Amino acid sequence: MIAYSVVGLLFVLVVLFAVLARKQWHWVNILFVILTFISGTAACIGLSSVLDQRNRALAELEASEVRAAEMKKQENIVINGGYLPDDDYQYSKESLRGTSEALSLELIGQGRVWMNGSIESKGDNFLFKFRTSRDAADPTFGKLKNVLLYVFADSPVIGDVMYPTEYLGSFRVAEELLESLELAPDFVVRPESLSKPTTWSLFEKMPIDRNEVFLRANNIEAPDFDRTQYRSLLTNDILPAAQLGLDPESKEYEAIIDSLAFDGMTTGEIENWIQVNRQTRKNMRFDPAPEEIFVQYRFEEKSKRAYQVDATGTLDANGLFSPLGQAYDQKLHHGKEISLEKGDVVLIDRVTAEGYQRFDQTAVPAFSQLEPVTEIGRIYRRKLFDFPYLLSEYRREAVSFDKHTSGMTQQNELTQKALDDTEAQVRNRDDIIVRLEQDRDNLKNDAEQITALLQQRSTELEQIRQRINGLQQDLERVKQKVGSVSSIETGRGRLVAGSAQAGQPAVVVSR
Repeated sequence: MIAYSVVGLLFVLVVLFAVLARKQWHWVNILFVILTFISGTAACIGLSSVLDQRNRALAELEASEVRAAEMKKQENIVINGGYLPDDDYQYSKESLRGTSEALSLELIGQGRVWMNGSIESKGDNFLFKFRTSRDAADPTFGKLKNVLLYVFADSPVIGDVMYPTEYLGSFRVAEELLESLELAPDFVVRPESLSKPTTWSLFEKMPIDRNEVFLRANNIEAPDFDRTQYRSLLTNDILPAAQLGLDPESKEYEAIIDSLAFDGMTTGEIENWIQVNRQTRKNMRFDPAPEEIFVQYRFEEKSKRAYQVDATGTLDANGLFSPLGQAYDQKLHHGKEISLEKGDVVLIDRVTAEGYQRFDQTAVPAFSQLEPVTEIGRIYRRKLFDFPYLLSEYRREAVSFDKHTSGMTQQNELTQKALDDTEAQVRNRDDIIVRLEQDRDNLKNDAEQITALLQQRSTELEQIRQRINGLQQDLERVKQKVGSVSSIETGRGRLVAGSAQAGQPAVVVSR
């Protein structure tokens, strides 16, 4: 407002001076001066307006830059969890990338998944119906026939949300349609579970085992949760002894529960827990394999060497990690070697931590001799199960068992036939024994009769002998009277008289 007043005053003065100078100036000059003043004034007003707009624009630019920097900071916090150093390889758990990384880790290796499909029986097979019919233009359509899928039964976990909770077995796709799949059983865990009224979820690849699988399934997230309560949950709800076919009071069942309940505890915590609960324990010691004990080290200085964490290969051909612990999955690659700084904490398996000797007799020293570290403690981490490998082994063993069972069945048939023959022979032998016993009894009776007859004949013989002895004595007396021999000669022969049998005289005539 003041500027307009000043401009008005100057305009009045210019007009006044022009009127006073009309005697010396031509009217053209006077008009030129007035127009020059007006144009100059308009130019100044325009320049001042531009300057004012420029100042406002610069102020808005500065404010926008401040807001942009603040929004960029908030964006970085949301995406990365904060400003990360260039060599940092881990996102914040609350960040978008941290959540995406956790999701990627959950989905690693499981392939395609078809969730919550309704199921119907179709003879010996099952008809799986998709919740939404697939698109015929899908390039993957028509490529599932004869593909082996891993089937899980669904159950509500949060409200009415259905989630796969029970492994039913592996099924092979017999027929593929846009709205359904016909599944033929290949390996069934429990046949009675197939008839339960629920939806199924299909996995192209078997989900991998994780140390925290039971904790996540039961929403246990606190690091210092009650281990005793967790054991009760394992034995009563998650893994009861009856499901394993074991005695709940057996040492074998307790060892299985120990391997799950002690997962993540330090060796000192495990020993203290066993001592506190020794009254109910079957095993007073917990001795896991050396590969399941990890030594926790803290770096006192920067690591002496960098470590390669990326591996070259594919998930399908090589799995998740190499024998050296390097990751094959591109999502887990860091892009460069990793050096550990002072204060960083790492877990090293016990074998590597204590040193070992390779097959070529090369001695690998203990990790504490290679790096400036201090041991903090030792932690038990159970060995994870390779479910696809175990299932393939079970199928191989099942085939071998079937072959062995078939051979044993044939052997049993031969054995049964031999047993039947043996029993027939036993029956024949029993008949022969019965007849032999009858013959023996008859022979015994005959022997008794023969013995009685022999005694009778012996008695009669003895009597005859006595009679003969008496006759002989009589004969001897007769001989003594008539002479030992009498011979009567005739014209044609000679008559000889002598002794004869039974004491009777005998007469021999010779001619």
